[in-house]
This record gives sequence, structure tokens and C-alpha cells, in this order.
Amino acid sequence: MQKGNLIATAWKDKKLVTYLRPCSDPTMVRTEQRRLKDGSVKDLPATSVSEFYNKYMFGVDIADQKEMQYSTYRKAKKWYKYWFWFCFDMAVVKSLVCMQESPNHK
Repeated sequence: MQKGNLIATAWKDKKLVTYLRPCSDPTMVRTEQRRLKDGSVKDLPATSVSEFYNKYMFGVDIADQKEMQYSTYRKAKKWYKYWFWFCFDMAVVKSLVCMQESPNHK
């Protein structure tokens, strides 16, 4: 589906995966190779958006993992307390990533 320059694409590998991305060509198709349980390889048609997703979402997945590992999550009934702890967790994770990416880190 397309509206303006925003395109919604769906692709099924094992589960249905949906993508929402601006300025991409939904008709451009490439092949993905999947290894089956018996060891054989099967070619599946995939959209070009899936390649973009797999290439650039790696950092987001790592940030989510680190957020779960180093979480200081506190239950809060008030929205502003929840928001405070969410922002605190984000700051901790971002500072950890910056420290690991710094050239002086050993």
C-alpha cells in the first residue's frame, strides 16, 4: 500500500513481517536463502526493504538487549514517575554505548 511517499510492505518468512518506510520501491524483489531442517537451501522472494531493515536495525536490537540487561525499571502508577525511570534507563544505556564506542575505552 502506498500513500504519498510512505509505503507499507508485508513479507512472509516464518511469520508475517510488515515494514513501513518512505521512498522505497515495493516492486523491487530480491531473493533470500533459507536453510530448511533437512539441510537444503530454499530461495524465497523478499522485498528490498527487508535488506535495509536487516542492515540497519542491528544497533536498535543491541540497544534493546542492553536496556533489558541494565534496567532499573520501577513500577509506577503516575505517568511522570514511569517516564522518569524510562528516561533514566535510556540515559544509562546510551552512556554505556558511548563509553564502549569511545577510542580510549579498554
